[in-house]
Amino acid sequence: MTGLGELRWTDMFAVDILTLHPDEGTVTRQQVADVLAAFRPRTGGGMVTALRQIGETSPGRV
Repeated sequence: MTGLGELRWTDMFAVDILTLHPDEGTVTRQQVADVLAAFRPRTGGGMVTALRQIGETSPGRV
């Protein structure tokens, strides 16, 4: 779950979502799929991702 102050962005060449954790001064990288069209955080935690094909899922909870 992303906390307040964290920033997420995409590395479109590697098809990863990166998260900056300002309290720790670290960046984590999560590979999502072969193609990532868009992502949006969910109110209850996690995020919704738009992938290339219907039915394609990302590994683990994003």
